[in-house]
Amino acid sequence: MPRLHTILASLLLLTAPALAGEVRIPVVAVFTMESKGSPLSGDDLVGLTDYLAARLGEGGDFQIIPREEIKKRLVAAKADTFKECYDSSCQIEVGKELAAEFSISSSIAKVGNRCLITASVWDLRRATQIRSATNKGPCDVDELIPLVEKVTDKLAEAMTQAMKDAPTTWPEPAKEPAKEPVKEPEPVKEPVVQEPEPVREPEPVKEPEPVKEPVVQEPEPVREPEPVKEPEPVKESEPVTAQAPAGHPWFYGTLSIQALVNVYVGDENLGKLQDELSLGFDADIDFRMGPFTLGVYVDYMAFFDDLGDWARYGAGLKLGGLVELAEGLLLAPYGRVGLAAKTFTADCFSWECPDDNLGVRFGAGLGVKWMFLSWLGLAADLQLGYFFFPDPVPMLTESDGDGHEFVDLGFDLGLVLAF
Repeated sequence: MPRLHTILASLLLLTAPALAGEVRIPVVAVFTMESKGSPLSGDDLVGLTDYLAARLGEGGDFQIIPREEIKKRLVAAKADTFKECYDSSCQIEVGKELAAEFSISSSIAKVGNRCLITASVWDLRRATQIRSATNKGPCDVDELIPLVEKVTDKLAEAMTQAMKDAPTTWPEPAKEPAKEPVKEPEPVKEPVVQEPEPVREPEPVKEPEPVKEPVVQEPEPVREPEPVKEPEPVKESEPVTAQAPAGHPWFYGTLSIQALVNVYVGDENLGKLQDELSLGFDADIDFRMGPFTLGVYVDYMAFFDDLGDWARYGAGLKLGGLVELAEGLLLAPYGRVGLAAKTFTADCFSWECPDDNLGVRFGAGLGVKWMFLSWLGLAADLQLGYFFFPDPVPMLTESDGDGHEFVDLGFDLGLVLAF
């Protein structure tokens, strides 16, 4: 009986190491915390990361990969810096290369006046996130340490439960399929020779049908080619001369019939001339300079009233513009300044008539020209004029004041020649 106890004890001692070797402590890769707008320095982030790793490994339930080993692996993988591996795909790839079962990523972000700690644990065996943990508090390193402890405990609990649910660390390599025994080849069967079928007599050859003679069509007569026309000689280009654009002549000559009425008479002794109508003609020549015109005018007006037949004639300068409203339709505003004279001698039409009374005239008007041909059209004007005669007209009034002034309103209608 004592010998049996000795044998059992020896078997337990021999099998205990084997049983102990099957329980593997999971390997965890802890990556440096990422700062997302927090006021913490780089040293503070490294310190909190090392504290999180030490908190996980102090119970002996997890093996923690040193931070320097992770950094070497990142340098070997040609990563720019150790701090740039914050992406989950990067951390999963590096964790697998380090033969870790789990990886932990964490960050500290400032939200308002407080800091938020967020951490996640990844099961690298299945490339899935199994647990996340958060906590918040003041943005001070001393205040954040207890928050890190609570987050670490939640992650450790999740990894312990994951190992219980799936204790196998990595899948075993696939086993090679068992080789089947080579079967011996079956014996070759002798071919069965079939007797040939009897040869059939060939069918009689049919005589070929006679070949029809092809019908040859007579070719159409060849048409003589048409004579090649000689090209017309190239005309020499005419010399370019300065000219006005199409539809814009240089000169406009207008001859109009004019009707005029006095709307204001400055001398009360000449009240009979108020609202008196006179008829006459007006001749204008305008030179066009782009949108402006410069010209001269001559007009003659005859008055028939209670004071007798008398006339007024004048000449002066004209300055205006041309605005094209439509094709062939022009708006022509203008202003006038010139000399005017009144005469009561029917046979005297000169500036040197003895009874002439000389004065000045200012006026402005608005006209419309309708050019129904390129060189011919109609013109209509509405004008307002002011006359001043410094010397009184003895035949019109007995007053010896400082002169006479008139304001008249006229309307012209006539023909326009453009050239």
